[in-house]
Amino acid sequence: MGVTTAMNEPRRLNNAQLEAEERKGYVYVRFHGEIQTVSDVERAIGFLRERMDLAGTKKLHLDMRQFKVPMADEACQAAWQYIHAREYTILACTLPEDTGDMMVTRMNMTGLAASLPFRAFSNIVDAHRWLELRPSGIQQRPSTMSMPVPSMSQQMAAVRAAASGTNGGNAPTTPPPPSPRKKPPSIPPTR
Repeated sequence: MGVTTAMNEPRRLNNAQLEAEERKGYVYVRFHGEIQTVSDVERAIGFLRERMDLAGTKKLHLDMRQFKVPMADEACQAAWQYIHAREYTILACTLPEDTGDMMVTRMNMTGLAASLPFRAFSNIVDAHRWLELRPSGIQQRPSTMSMPVPSMSQQMAAVRAAASGTNGGNAPTTPPPPSPRKKPPSIPPTR
């Protein structure tokens, strides 16, 4: 007979405790204490995997406001390996207030540089908001979105419709605004 794990059942590590609950479309995990060894990071990752499976979602919010940072170098590297492995669809991390904005900025720059669906926050409200507004975990800036290019046949049909005066329901019914008069180019005098 297998052991059944409840979503709200906390996990105790050496010097840390992890608690999880299912929120609106994601798993909310609170970290207390400190994690300084690679084996504790691996156990914490196992806890995250279990809770995501129980909730049926791969969206995570790690609330680390009661967590001691920075972590030991080896443990920090193991945590970043998990983040880079993308075993989640979207991940928000709320850091302790005393870490300051510099750590949040550095973590976000690392996530953006690697195109990870991961963001760090200095407050919990912004983290919740980001998770709720990013269902797929992919954020696309307007400057990177491409506009569809009409095919050559669509372009020719538009030219024919404009030349024949029929709009077929696609052209505007009011004339376009007058274009501003352009100043003729100046040509330097010849000698």
